[in-house]
Amino acid sequence: MFGLLAAVVVSGTAPPGIDTTVARWAGELPRAVTNPVRPLTSFGATLTVAVLFSVVAAISTARERSLTVATFLVAVLAGEILLSNLVKAGLDRARPEVDQLIGWSGASFPSGHAAAAAAGYAAVALVLARGRSVAVGRWLLVGAVVMAISVAASRVFLGVHWLTDVVAGLALGWAWVALCAMVILDRRQAQ
Repeated sequence: MFGLLAAVVVSGTAPPGIDTTVARWAGELPRAVTNPVRPLTSFGATLTVAVLFSVVAAISTARERSLTVATFLVAVLAGEILLSNLVKAGLDRARPEVDQLIGWSGASFPSGHAAAAAAGYAAVALVLARGRSVAVGRWLLVGAVVMAISVAASRVFLGVHWLTDVVAGLALGWAWVALCAMVILDRRQAQ
């Protein structure tokens, strides 16, 4: 999914029709709809995710007397930031030209907030699910997905990202956290 969306951006063609349609629709939403979305977008900010990770890592390290979770969370956060920023710098996609309701910086593709939310909340859900029932794990992952999609949608509603930017950010974040989980959490549990 991420590769397909990146190929569209690299091709240099205009944003796909769905991007333009959704950006126009979001730009025409009344402030009564978009103003409540503003605080939601901060849940995908790197600082928010880093603070959450710090708390989860500290509690886990104290309980388990192991740095496995801390290592996992550092790898997730550092890798997500690095990957998002490398792709942004390489593709340098312009932001939508609609009424942008919050400040932003840098290129548009992929959405860093969406990537951080996808990787961040999935990572926390995976950590919290360890040692719990499958049902609890599923609910934690559902909550993580809902949070990530909500942050991604907020970026479109606020006019700072194209729809394909946030879909790519979600795909990047979820793929990265899955890779980190396989390499760090699964390997450590097998030892």
